[in-house]
Amino acid sequence: MFSDISIKVPADTLALGWILLVLASAVLLVYRRGKPAFVLLCLALAGSLWQAAAIPDRLVANWERPYLARPDVSLPTADAVLVLGGYLKPFSGSRLRFEAGESFDRLLTGVELARTGKARALVLSGGVSRDQNGILEGELARGFVSAWGVTSVPVYSIGAAANTHEEAVLFTDLARKNSWRRVLLVSSASHLRRAVAAFQKAGLEVTPVGCDFRATDRLAGNPKVNWIPHTSSLVMMRLWLEEELGYLWYYLRGWV
Repeated sequence: MFSDISIKVPADTLALGWILLVLASAVLLVYRRGKPAFVLLCLALAGSLWQAAAIPDRLVANWERPYLARPDVSLPTADAVLVLGGYLKPFSGSRLRFEAGESFDRLLTGVELARTGKARALVLSGGVSRDQNGILEGELARGFVSAWGVTSVPVYSIGAAANTHEEAVLFTDLARKNSWRRVLLVSSASHLRRAVAAFQKAGLEVTPVGCDFRATDRLAGNPKVNWIPHTSSLVMMRLWLEEELGYLWYYLRGWV
């Protein structure tokens, strides 16, 4: 008789924690422990307001909005398009020899720009991650793009770079050797502010091309207001903190 009865319990750990917080405050009220119950209820209310206002999403979206594509503005034709690393993870156990990362949009965007004639060369960066055979992320991506034949322009890899600063230094050297002056820089929209500043510090002017929009799309239209905190908001908050602290660190190191 109970087979058709179901209770939907949030699988998200932060949501479960919020529910337990509310239940604990209710139990304390039953036992007339007003002060601790009030504290727990205030914490739960603060979490609800934080989630309902979508504060982490709005913070990240502030970094992303300047790089939204505009139909009335076309990108200039460049000498090269550079795709910053972090778009795949080398893994010899896969038939592709890699797994797509969270920022795989970067690679797709760069390839599309090259395919549509927006650049005469495609340059792939790729961090310091290697597969079991010692092949770098950028080299794996270069082999993948070349094998699929999706673009006729030459494809380069800049080698190992541990961070955006090193990517800027390595690519600037390559650009000077090839006399590249007009460059399209592809990266996650939330990362472009720091990336553009790093390349300018290295002595190269670039045109930023945003992709991998994490927050702007979540706020598009009329998103449903959610009063129960969700782990995805913590992920957005971490992303915002990474970029804020990353920019500060680059400034202190003299990289921007």
